[in-house]
Amino acid sequence: FLYYVFCELETETLRMLKTLTVEEKKQEPVAHALKTRNALVQCNYGRFFKLYQNAPGKAGALIDVFIDKIHI
Repeated sequence: FLYYVFCELETETLRMLKTLTVEEKKQEPVAHALKTRNALVQCNYGRFFKLYQNAPGKAGALIDVFIDKIHI
């Protein structure tokens, strides 16, 4: 999910959002990815970087790959 967000594949991101179940959305990695996407869509970079610092699992490593696109 984060990969689609960072590659700016909005169609794929929206398609994936439609297929997520309520239970999947509650899982920590997915919930974090959704919050991260919302922060980016809203240009809330302060929130984004807080989420980045607390990224679960390998999400932080994925964000590292795309972080240069996000720095303002």
